[in-house]
Amino acid sequence: TPPQYFKVVFDTGSADLWLVSSSCKVDDCKKHKRFNSRLSSTFQNIGGPFSIEYADKTQAIGKTAVDNLNINGLKVSQQGLALITSGSGFGDDPHDGMFGLGFQSGSESGFPTPIDNAFTQGQIDSKIFAFWLNRNTKSAVGGELFIGGVNQKHYQG
Repeated sequence: TPPQYFKVVFDTGSADLWLVSSSCKVDDCKKHKRFNSRLSSTFQNIGGPFSIEYADKTQAIGKTAVDNLNINGLKVSQQGLALITSGSGFGDDPHDGMFGLGFQSGSESGFPTPIDNAFTQGQIDSKIFAFWLNRNTKSAVGGELFIGGVNQKHYQG
C-alpha cells in the first residue's frame, strides 16, 4: 500500500511467494523490478531466513516479510512472502518473482500460500485454481489462471 507491480511465474511445483528486494545487489537482481518495503505502509518485516533451490539449480535467498497482495483484483491481506537479497540463476528470467501454487506443506517459508489465505479470508469459494492455455497462437490472449474455481467457458464435460 500503495501498490507496486511485478511479473511473477505461477509455479505449481513450489508453495512460496517471493519477490526480488530493493536491497539485493547481486547481478541476478539487477534486471528485475524490485520490491521496495519503504514504499509500503502495510509492510511488516519478519526477518526470518528464506532459501529455496529449484530443480534447474536456480537459488533464491532472502528474508521473510508480510504485506498485502492484490492479484488482478483478488485482495489478500497479511500475506507472507520472501524478499530475495541474493541468489543465482534467475538473472535473465523475464519475471520479478515466483508465486507458488503448491500445497502449503511444500513451503520453505512456512507461510500459508496465497490461495490458502484467500480462501481463509473469504475471497474465493474453493482452494483450487485452473489454467487454460490458448491453442490459437495468433490470439493476443495466451491463457488464463483462474483462482478459486474453474472457468467453465474453457472446457466441456
